Amino acid sequence: MAGKREADDPAAAPPDGLAQRFLRGDAAALAQVEGIAAQVVRHRGYFIPSTDQQEIVQEIVTQVWQALARPGFTVRKSVGAFVQAIACRRCVDWMRRFRPSDPIDPATPDPADPPDRTYLARERHEIGRRILRELRDACRELFRLVVLEDKSYREIAALQGRSEGALRTQMYDCLREARAIRDLLQEEKSAPE
Repeated sequence: MAGKREADDPAAAPPDGLAQRFLRGDAAALAQVEGIAAQVVRHRGYFIPSTDQQEIVQEIVTQVWQALARPGFTVRKSVGAFVQAIACRRCVDWMRRFRPSDPIDPATPDPADPPDRTYLARERHEIGRRILRELRDACRELFRLVVLEDKSYREIAALQGRSEGALRTQMYDCLREARAIRDLLQEEKSAPE
């Protein structure tokens, strides 16, 4: 069974066999190591262009040779697995160095609102809520009908049994009251503490 496995996968041969032949400069062993490395480098998941693949394979072969030539170095599983491990690491290194990216145009506006605009919107919202709390009930009701329910003065006049002119006058007075409340709130905010 072991003989059949070695025949099917030459990289699964005893580690010292391929390693020793590779270190002696055997052309078949070199081709075998290069083939294992190239198979990993060509993997589509790494997206390495064909123009860079041969250079990476050569780096892998060099690193394999340097490791195997070190005195006392032993391969744990097989030379093939060792070559694959180094090849995967070099491919990841390549991806980190040459990750494709689109340059960012400095004129591109940031889609997020600037912090000052967000702050101002929040502040305006809070002032509006405070104004509505301090308005008379009649003004709050008129604003609700006009703004939230989108009713015309004619529709409101029919609901309340009043004239349109009286409602317009009331709206004018309510807006003047709202502005006065807003001015007071701004004075409070700007007053020194």
